[in-house]
Amino acid sequence: MPHGPVLKYCFRQSESFRRKSFDEIDADRDGFITPEELGAAVGPGHDAKALVRAADTGGRGRVSRHDFDAVMSRHAGTS
Repeated sequence: MPHGPVLKYCFRQSESFRRKSFDEIDADRDGFITPEELGAAVGPGHDAKALVRAADTGGRGRVSRHDFDAVMSRHAGTS
């Protein structure tokens, strides 16, 4: 599944940068990224719901900081 430029850039960044990125995507600051918040970050042409489902380890329909960090760490160095 192709990733938007925001995600590709995040993959290659430090843990501190990933934390800041999570905070920017988490628009309502509730500690989770929803499909709507992710959709706003990655833009049209990406299935934000599918991306959230792939990252959501708890089956909540949203991505926790832990989930986000795990995905970004797994994809570090991905082009």
